[in-house]
Amino acid sequence: MSYLPNGSTLRATFREMPPKRHNLTLEKSELLAHIVETIGGGVSEANRAFNSMRNVKSQVLVFDRIERVWHGCDWKPSDEEAQKDLESRKLSDIRREIAQLWKAINALRKARQRRRSQKQDKEKEAPTEPEPVADTSIDDLLAKYRTLSETDNSTGNQT
Repeated sequence: MSYLPNGSTLRATFREMPPKRHNLTLEKSELLAHIVETIGGGVSEANRAFNSMRNVKSQVLVFDRIERVWHGCDWKPSDEEAQKDLESRKLSDIRREIAQLWKAINALRKARQRRRSQKQDKEKEAPTEPEPVADTSIDDLLAKYRTLSETDNSTGNQT
């Protein structure tokens, strides 16, 4: 909270500020001139106050993208038609943000489903446990078979 020399806050002072244009050249900015006139000090203090007030968290000053001007967060046009237009634009901005959020949510859902199906496919493709194979090779088994056959033949036993 930034208190001004008169004891008020920046929000209380600038919340109903009418639209003002801002220029990157600090000396040409009517917004900074208004801030200097209101709170006193120099252009650098006004620029610091402007940066504080335009912060997303505080939102004392709001940027109108269509008119390309800054105005106070509670400012309302004096003309009824202009006020309806402003409210309509705000509503359109909110709807646009909601649509973007839904789009992001659906993308996350699809990614989650894709990961689940890939995991299930991997589980299906994974072979079942193969039966254990003896450590002996085929040649060793044949050699044992021959020796057994010879032993049986030498004793006269028929197999």
